[in-house]
Amino acid sequence: MGYIEYERYRRTLVCTICKTKAYRKNLCRSCYKRDQKQRFHCTFYSCTSPVFAATLCQKHYRSWQTHCLYCKRHVHCRHLCRSHYRKARESGEFPEEPMCRKCDKKSYLNDLCINHFKEQFKKCIVVECNEKSHKTGLCCKHYFRHRRSKS
Repeated sequence: MGYIEYERYRRTLVCTICKTKAYRKNLCRSCYKRDQKQRFHCTFYSCTSPVFAATLCQKHYRSWQTHCLYCKRHVHCRHLCRSHYRKARESGEFPEEPMCRKCDKKSYLNDLCINHFKEQFKKCIVVECNEKSHKTGLCCKHYFRHRRSKS
């Protein structure tokens, strides 16, 4: 399907709720925004991005956990707070960003890139258990054992 055919097809889609022109997921723009606000999303002001950790999206979680390279304020962008980022953007001279200690990508948090940071949470948190995480940081066996013990 080419671009022109796709655009013709897209124009025929209508919102499943109010029957106006569809925007995303078969919903118009206002219905889509209303739907996104009702979903479990980042709790930082009006952010509607999906939750990554501690009820925050990836961007706001990183900002909350890291500090500016020059001062103790929270990160806004490129490992800098808002004021240092603004100054660097005006001068065009950004400091060299920290790199991941396991690969050559830019650091996300704790000297790890986003992929290596997420890898830490893919295994069961029970000591000496190397099974893949299922829910709440536990493998299937430990998760259901914990769940059965609660009831």
